[in-house]
Amino acid sequence: MPMCLSVSLIHKWPFDCASCALYGFLDMILYNNALCSLAILSINRYYAIVCAMDPNFVAKMSIKRAKIMIITTWAYSAIWAAPPMFGWNRYVFYFSKLMCNMFQRDSSQYVVLVTLFCTVLPTFTILYCSARVVITLWKNAKNTSLVTSNRHRVERRVTFMIGLILLAYVICIAPNFVVGSLYSFDLSQDSELIKYNDSQTVTTIIYFSNSALNPIINGAMNPYLRRAVRERYHWLFSLINFRHDPAKSADQRKKIQKNFSQFIVNTSAE
Repeated sequence: MPMCLSVSLIHKWPFDCASCALYGFLDMILYNNALCSLAILSINRYYAIVCAMDPNFVAKMSIKRAKIMIITTWAYSAIWAAPPMFGWNRYVFYFSKLMCNMFQRDSSQYVVLVTLFCTVLPTFTILYCSARVVITLWKNAKNTSLVTSNRHRVERRVTFMIGLILLAYVICIAPNFVVGSLYSFDLSQDSELIKYNDSQTVTTIIYFSNSALNPIINGAMNPYLRRAVRERYHWLFSLINFRHDPAKSADQRKKIQKNFSQFIVNTSAE
């Protein structure tokens, strides 16, 4: 985001072509890894909910296998981001996208392949696993013994949180994917493609906004994080409660002021 902000202010790429290629390479890795990581989370939820009764469940979702899946995701993302660095396509600066990206009007099949294997395939995996999880949870809801169990409640809460993260990501990435696909496969002359500039800028900003949504969703849905925030900033919550209840005594007001002062002292010491 800082780089995109600086580009939008000076209306050009501020560095040389090599740095543009490096920036596009890193951005492609992060883009691919973000979507593939969500696909892995969906697979994890699939095994935890749909295949919970499988006797081989522990072996299938062991810590070792999880580490292998994470490493594989990063390697997979880097492999698909590398070809433009070696002559198959190239990374160019798009002011409408506020960043360097692969050349989307390339006559080679790279754009088609990277779209299929880095966007369509992970998205299909997410949709399939999520659909199976929803169906399984709906069926288990009819079983009273499962609904009241602590494990089922935890799994349902975690699944709901991941579902919100997936939904937010899809909503943020879908406009960017649609506009990018229309731009890549539009047979019009290059001079006529200026019609996509505004839509590319808007969809790029929407795509980057997903980075701000994930911490909010995780924080709102994670009881341990909420408890830690409440303990860290207890003076703020006390102040909010005081404002909603003006009948608080003067002693309580002094206590709130003391807690706030202590917080300032501790923060300065750190």
